[in-house]
Amino acid sequence: MGTDIHGVIEGYTFEKWETMLDIAPLVHLDRTYDIWAHLFGVRAEDGQESQAVAYQRGLPADCSAEVQALHFEETEPPREFHDLTYLTYRQLHSAFTRVSITGTGWQIIEGVMALLHMRLKACYEHDRQRNEDLIEWGHGHGLTIPKPPGEDGSFARLIVYFDN
Repeated sequence: MGTDIHGVIEGYTFEKWETMLDIAPLVHLDRTYDIWAHLFGVRAEDGQESQAVAYQRGLPADCSAEVQALHFEETEPPREFHDLTYLTYRQLHSAFTRVSITGTGWQIIEGVMALLHMRLKACYEHDRQRNEDLIEWGHGHGLTIPKPPGEDGSFARLIVYFDN
């Protein structure tokens, strides 16, 4: 029996993470174990798991409500999954400079995350500048400067888990 990957892409908007896309249609039956081993330590050779980019990080504390519900709802029978983890767009992009993703669903995932990251970053920069200007001009009563995303400044991240 093979291992399957599940997950979502989240985007950072208005100072919180929101679920943007389920990755299932992008990687359906795309069992790229070499990529999974490199990124997540799943199906890695014995002793190599901890060298993965995003090995067993768990769920981000600030993940979207949809992701929290997906992973923590009580289901009957209980879901059995393993290796819940995440990585940011910048971490994913950096990792793919060291492993080939040509001809896989991962090319699409990286492309979607790149577009999402660039678009959300541009929106954030616009809102930040607008609020700074309004505050400076005395018209920004009650406005604040929006906070950027934590970790590495990525405006997109991938949350995944696996089942057998």
